[in-house]
Amino acid sequence: MNTRPRRGMLLIAVLVILGALIAFATAIFAYTVSRSKAGEAEMEGEQALTLADGGTEVAAKAVLSALANYGSVPASGTCAVNGASISYTIASVGAPRSTTSSGGFYTLFQQYQITSTAKDGEVPQTIRTIIDAGRTPIFQFLSFYNDDLEILPGANMTLNGRIHTNKDLYIGTNNTLTVNSKYLRSVGSMYRFRKDDGSVTTGTVKVQAQTSGALVNWNNGVDSTSATWATTATANWQGTIQSQEHGVTSLATPTVPSVQQGGYLYNNAGLLILDGVAY
Repeated sequence: MNTRPRRGMLLIAVLVILGALIAFATAIFAYTVSRSKAGEAEMEGEQALTLADGGTEVAAKAVLSALANYGSVPASGTCAVNGASISYTIASVGAPRSTTSSGGFYTLFQQYQITSTAKDGEVPQTIRTIIDAGRTPIFQFLSFYNDDLEILPGANMTLNGRIHTNKDLYIGTNNTLTVNSKYLRSVGSMYRFRKDDGSVTTGTVKVQAQTSGALVNWNNGVDSTSATWATTATANWQGTIQSQEHGVTSLATPTVPSVQQGGYLYNNAGLLILDGVAY
C-alpha cells in the first residue's frame, strides 16, 4: 500500500498550521507593539497637556506683572518646565471696561486669551483659556494701608480723599482734624484713641456724612469699644465710616507704577528732577 501521498498531505497540513501560528504570533506581537506605542503616546499627551496648563499660569503671571508695573502686556513668550519647552501667546479680547464700587472707586478690567502649547516626546498639546485681569489705581485713595493705620496730627489738618486700611484704624487729635471724604473704612476695628498707649486725645474730629455731606463730630468713646458702634456710626455718618462691624472686607493692594528710571512714572512725567537737576 502506497502511503507517500498521505505523508505529503500531512506535511503540507503541518506547514499550513505552522504558517498560521507564525502569522498569528506576528499579529499578536504587532498588536502588542501598537498598544505599547499607543500607551506611550497617551502618556506623552497627558504630560504635554499638564505642561501646557502650566504655560497658561506663567502667561497669566506675565499679564498681571505687566499691568502692575504699567507696562505693555507681552504678545508671546516661552518658558521651560522640567526641560520641556512651552510657548504661549497673549491677545486682548474685547474692549476694556471698568466697575465702580459702592465706595465710589473704580477697577479697570481687560480680558486676555492665552494660548499655550507644549510638547512631550512627539505629542504636542494646546490649551486656550481666557483670564479677566483687573487693576485698581492707587491714586483714587488719599491713604491705603495694609497694616494698622494711625491718624494723629499735631496741628490742625484737613484730609480730602478716600481712606482705607485692611486692619485697624486709630484716629484722634489735640486740635481739629477734618475728614472731607465719604469713604473712611477699616477691615478691622476703629478706635478714637492713640495706638501706642491708649490715651484719649482732646481735640475735635469731624467726618463728612455720606448723604447730607455735613461734617459730623466724631466724639471720644464712639468706636469699636462701644456695643452700639455699628448702629451709631451708620446713623451719624450715613455709611461714610464703616469697619468690620459693618462687614467691610479686605481690598487687594492697588497697583503702583514703577518710580525707577525707565519705569512708567519716569517715562511719562512732565518734569524730572534728578540729583537736584530738573529735566
